[in-house]
Amino acid sequence: MTPENRKKHIQEFKNMLEDMQQALQNSLANGLISGGGYTKLLNVTGTLYKYLYINTKNMEEMDDMAEEKFTTYIEDIEQKIIKRATEQGMKITYLITKNPGLSDEEISSQTGNDIETIHKTRKELMEII
Repeated sequence: MTPENRKKHIQEFKNMLEDMQQALQNSLANGLISGGGYTKLLNVTGTLYKYLYINTKNMEEMDDMAEEKFTTYIEDIEQKIIKRATEQGMKITYLITKNPGLSDEEISSQTGNDIETIHKTRKELMEII
């Protein structure tokens, strides 16, 4: 459940609890329930509200923790991808500059990169030189 949906449902539940409290007050005023019954039912309503509030706070904290872990996980993956791409790019660049006669296919077999990537790296190196 998204945080927005959760907040909407919580507000609906709070409204329902307020309606229950109003109904209890009306029942007490009309003599339909005793003062003791009113107190007990009001306590149950309060307990429901507290339970909802505590669980909501815990869920928000868990959402924050999950979001932080997910963000950290994505950042770690991104760094690994950048590192690998840099290492592969350096390996391709090294092979092209140290062995100018190597074909793209030979470099591909040594690095595991596709021909298009090697061709692109070779083109970028030629632009620099």
